[in-house]
Amino acid sequence: MTAIELTSSAVKLIVGYELDGRAVVLDSLTMPMNDGAVLNGEVVDPGAASAAILKLLKQASNDLNFPITEVSLAVPPIGLEVYVVDKNQTCVGTTPKISKTDIQNVIGQVRNENVGEQNEIIGLVPECFVIDQGRAFSNPPINEDSKNITLHAKIHVLPKKVIDGYRKAAEFAHVRVRKMVVAPYAAAEVVKGYKEMPSDYVLFDFGARFSTISLIGDYQLYGSTYLHKGSDHLTETLASGLKISFNEATKLKEIYGIDHTSSSYKGVIASLVDETGKTLNYTVDHVNAILEKAVSEYAEDVHRCINDLLSGYDESFRNLPVVVTGGGARLNGLTPILEQYLAPHPVIFFSSKAMGARNSAYTNVLGVIKIVNKYRNAFDEEKRMVTPVERVQTSTPKEKKKGYDAFEDEL
Repeated sequence: MTAIELTSSAVKLIVGYELDGRAVVLDSLTMPMNDGAVLNGEVVDPGAASAAILKLLKQASNDLNFPITEVSLAVPPIGLEVYVVDKNQTCVGTTPKISKTDIQNVIGQVRNENVGEQNEIIGLVPECFVIDQGRAFSNPPINEDSKNITLHAKIHVLPKKVIDGYRKAAEFAHVRVRKMVVAPYAAAEVVKGYKEMPSDYVLFDFGARFSTISLIGDYQLYGSTYLHKGSDHLTETLASGLKISFNEATKLKEIYGIDHTSSSYKGVIASLVDETGKTLNYTVDHVNAILEKAVSEYAEDVHRCINDLLSGYDESFRNLPVVVTGGGARLNGLTPILEQYLAPHPVIFFSSKAMGARNSAYTNVLGVIKIVNKYRNAFDEEKRMVTPVERVQTSTPKEKKKGYDAFEDEL
């Protein structure tokens, strides 16, 4: 299966599958995105975005020697709402046992939830199935004795205009969209696979021009906010400060970052002749001073976003660790600044150990692969029914039903 993420700076792709809970990556590629195709997390030029998708798919198809006609997309949490929905279904069979049809019907009810004309359900995450005598199961309780079944689930809702931009980009590239997944939900699925990682945390995706901050509780997505700022803005600040091009500043940022080590290079790393004809020589110390100030200001903005996100929750949430991912997380010297400005939150940098996708920039697309594999059996949607929804606040533990997993269905 193929997963793609469109960002303001690049298109990222992974082709792979999951085997025994481990991601197997067949190919991972990144290609620069045309300026202006994706702006502040939204696809504003589907034609330009589709051209980048086509180039990337062509390269992946050539690498793997098979055509790619279907993709799943990681979509940013712009305008994300997370709701908890409870649906009850009376069993339709002639015997008092839960059948595949009963599961299908109750999931269909959740999918048809009314979320408003301007919104669309992008994800359905089952929490537990409850049957007679209050018995609860994580997986569909097929063949269990019961006349009724209730599904407790979370739904991820995004504005249609956001979803439509990504959908059109794929359509213009002549590929079928198998599934769309909210990016922080995908990332949380990857983090979940590592025992050393926490189950409750703030997920900070350090992007190029768009960064997201999400609350993860018991491995589930509860809410997100975002910041129209990222690593490219640091590069622009460096370029402006040294009066060099963006590409030159990018190279300096990637090579040196913020380097205060005693072994750092002390010589001239860049030179410029100014308008008066004077030669200006720059060292690592110049780069350090500019980047350190820019990153500190960015970290302050991130901390404000974290405080805003957690303001509606209990005080115990105020000390949750911050798990950092995304391409910007690779900046040398970032750790001590984040630890200082995000305190009292402990800071944990995360990247997958999956061969071929260890770059933290691939976290979201890797998570899409895992989710599509986990919920690979989906049913056709039925017409929507109007029913009330309740904003999610808490999650309940549930009993694990082993064996049948075809309806571990997230849409």
